[in-house]
Amino acid sequence: MNNSSLSMIFLLLAIAGLVFGISVVAVSRRKARAVPKIQRAVTEKTPIAPVLDTAVVDAVVLDAAVQIAPPLSVRDRLAKARSSLSGAVGSVLGRSEINDATWIELEEALLRADVGVRVAQSLLGALQARVKAKEITTPTQLIDALRNNMSSQLIGTSRDLNFEANIGGPNIWLMVGVNGAGKTTSLGKIA
Repeated sequence: MNNSSLSMIFLLLAIAGLVFGISVVAVSRRKARAVPKIQRAVTEKTPIAPVLDTAVVDAVVLDAAVQIAPPLSVRDRLAKARSSLSGAVGSVLGRSEINDATWIELEEALLRADVGVRVAQSLLGALQARVKAKEITTPTQLIDALRNNMSSQLIGTSRDLNFEANIGGPNIWLMVGVNGAGKTTSLGKIA
């Protein structure tokens, strides 16, 4: 290799390095313009609160104690469900006609009284069909029909405990009830 060809290679390498450097600077400036600059937030220094006397703090804490209400008894919970249902029944009976608001109010009352969603929908669905067929025309007839439908669904249920000794395995019984109703006590008596 002669001297002129080496000079040419160094010149090409220098030009390539210069082009690469310029492109890196140009790209970084473009990115810097695209990203907004974050300015430092100016924070004010708040003075530290003076130390309070512990006697005053204790007095404040004692006054702020929250009174926890005792849990409601079974009778109280049942009375609450009964009152919400009877309030809705009274409201429906005070109406002059059966409309959409009547159905909404009855459904809400049934759900608040812990009637299941499917049961409430089946009760009200049957009543809506009877209203459309013009069998029921007044709110009084509607409430009477609701009462009869609810009673008829409870008539066919058996409350007998079936113990089958010959099945060769354990008998499984499902105990259902609200908290404090006596499920555990009843199971202890059965055992």
